[in-house]
Amino acid sequence: MSILTNRHFVIALIVAPILAIIAWFAVDKLVAPPPVAAQPGQSFKLIAKPNCRYDSGLCELVNGDVRVKLEPTPEGQLKLLSNLPVQLSRVELLGSGEQSLQQLDTRDPQGSEESQLAVSVPLSDIQSLRIALNIQGVYYYAETEAVFLENL
Repeated sequence: MSILTNRHFVIALIVAPILAIIAWFAVDKLVAPPPVAAQPGQSFKLIAKPNCRYDSGLCELVNGDVRVKLEPTPEGQLKLLSNLPVQLSRVELLGSGEQSLQQLDTRDPQGSEESQLAVSVPLSDIQSLRIALNIQGVYYYAETEAVFLENL
C-alpha cells in the first residue's frame, strides 16, 4: 500500500501549507507595530527606487504615501516632482570623492508639487546627490547615486 493512497496523508499535504501561510500573516498582525503617522518636526528617510541606480533618466524616492521624482530636463536642469506640496527643498550635488559641486534650494511657503532646480554644473559630473524636503512640516531626506543622469 502506497503512502500516497492514504487519504489522511494527502489531505495533510494540502492543508499544512495553507495553515502555514495563515499562521505567517496572523503572527505578523499580532506582533507588528502599527504604522505611525508623520508628525510635524519629525524626520523620515526616503527610499530610493532601483531606477536611481540605472541610466533611466528618472529617480523615484518613496516613504509611505510620499513620492518624489527627480528627472533631468532638456535644458540641463533638474525637475523635482512630488505628490504632496513641498514647502522647502535642498538638493546637494556631489562629485567624485563626496566633493560638493552645488547646493540647490527652493522655498515655497504655500508648497508646490513641481520645482525647477537650476544646475550650474554638467549633469555628467554628478556622482551622487543628497536631498532634504519639508512636506507639511515633516522632514524627509535621502542620499542616492546619480546614475540616472548618465547618457543624457
